[in-house]
Amino acid sequence: MSRRFARLNGMKNKKQFVHRLTKEQIEQTRHMSAAMRLQWLEEANDFINKTLGVKRRAQFDKRFKVFLSKPRRVST
Repeated sequence: MSRRFARLNGMKNKKQFVHRLTKEQIEQTRHMSAAMRLQWLEEANDFINKTLGVKRRAQFDKRFKVFLSKPRRVST
């Protein structure tokens, strides 16, 4: 993400995280079964949540903002 893009979208002064895969790493995943890829994704997700925390992750991943809102009370 460029600094200009971040500035235009109100994301100034926020740290950026980038992870790039090599061609060899991409090739390795092609030979993994679907179950192995899913396990890898779950482990990566757990690592990110433990490292950043849900609150911090929600700052740059809209899908996690749901976990920050207070649960609504259902009237009966």
